[in-house]
Amino acid sequence: MSAPAGLLFLLLVSSLPPAASAAPAAPPLAEAGRLEDRIFKLLQAGRHTPAARLAMRSLNILEKSLGVNHPRVATALNTLAAIRQAQGKFVEAVELFRRALAIREKALGPEHPDVATVLNNLGGAFQTRGTLKVAESLFRRALAIREKALGPRHTDVALSLKNLADIHRLQKRYSLSEPLFRRAIDIFEKNLGPGHPRVLNNLNKLIIDVQKQGKLAASEHLLRRKLSIIRKSLGTGHMEMSKTLNNLALVIRARGDLAGAEKMLRASVAIIQKNLGPNHLRIALSLTNLAEVYWAQGLTKKAEPIYLYALRIREKNLGPLSPQVLFSLNNLGALYLKTKQYEKAASTLTRILDIQIKTIGPKHTRVATSLGHLGELHLRKGELVKSEAYQRRALRIREKALGPEHLKVAKSLYDLARVQTIQVEPSKFAESEKLLRRALRIRRKKLGNKHLRVAQTLEVLSLLYRISDRTKTGAKYLQQAKAIRKELKRGKKK
Repeated sequence: MSAPAGLLFLLLVSSLPPAASAAPAAPPLAEAGRLEDRIFKLLQAGRHTPAARLAMRSLNILEKSLGVNHPRVATALNTLAAIRQAQGKFVEAVELFRRALAIREKALGPEHPDVATVLNNLGGAFQTRGTLKVAESLFRRALAIREKALGPRHTDVALSLKNLADIHRLQKRYSLSEPLFRRAIDIFEKNLGPGHPRVLNNLNKLIIDVQKQGKLAASEHLLRRKLSIIRKSLGTGHMEMSKTLNNLALVIRARGDLAGAEKMLRASVAIIQKNLGPNHLRIALSLTNLAEVYWAQGLTKKAEPIYLYALRIREKNLGPLSPQVLFSLNNLGALYLKTKQYEKAASTLTRILDIQIKTIGPKHTRVATSLGHLGELHLRKGELVKSEAYQRRALRIREKALGPEHLKVAKSLYDLARVQTIQVEPSKFAESEKLLRRALRIRRKKLGNKHLRVAQTLEVLSLLYRISDRTKTGAKYLQQAKAIRKELKRGKKK
């Protein structure tokens, strides 16, 4: 395992010899220099424990030779702190960073760029720990120093902007992280070139933050910008091109350009096949997205073989019980239900249930979801007794796992009552009414009185009353359901 890139950068910055050391090194200092070289090589190999031992030796030599307040001692403290942070020893790392900071502030002044470097590293330690307010304060101070000392277009300023943006995005403050990432990317692109990893990595973060804000047009613009950079710097056959095409396809699909999304997804799949072969796991995601585009166009006959191809790839790479295999099976099961291929649907949904019982146990809420799907299948086939049995099992699991007032419990109550109502069995009318009233109460409480799920529950309750010769009550509930649907339709037009 290699050393984290951020740690290596930190060491590269902080182990530069001070300008005052131009004279030939005394033997102890020469030994410290040799140790620093060995430390760096060990960190490149990901060997933190021996690197820490050498870093402590180097620190001891420097303290004895130069005194505990020398700037080079601060560099050694910074290095050891970074190693301790990588080892997960937060308290020790913070103490070492603070010692380094105090030395540099005293020796160089509080607004020196080397002070900003330690502030940045200390902020990173607090960020790793999840103490984001402290980290933000340290990053802000480092940014202010760098902007003043180095100018607003320096690469180190971009690093501080990026760090501050990361703090905001960790707190889901995407409107604050977005402009910081934009500034950082512009600086990186100007100083390092558009194809530099720092440009692409931060562009990826910016794209996600923009999407989190629902800005699809801005997201599309940034993805197309990224495509242009990749074409020029990495080439059209690079794997990053495939990933970006896949992501751009999802965005343009969301705005309704299904033909454009299909074209991009096909290109994405072709790049992966060329680079990694036809059965690599990474193809499965783009294949699944392509199948969904076909389905959205009503081309279910094209979607089915692609879903099956994705399923085979996942089975081959991950085994038959993998969550990703379940994901593919769920897609197929939904497709088979939609296209009324009930035998295929039954086989697929039963397999899903068997896998879930083996992997997560028979009382998990996902098992309840699969039982509900099987209940829906048998309802569509007209097998009402089987459907009722599946829905009862689903209800028992959800009530026990989630409590009696959960929305998913309301769904099971509704699904079971719907099956019973369709059976037109007078002996079940009382239970069906009780189930529907519970479902209606939960849905009104959780979703409000004007929700589609409330309207659907009222409609089934209306049907129950009408088939049990309580037409006046049934008409009242049906009128309430129609009023909700009318209001929801009016809201969509607005």
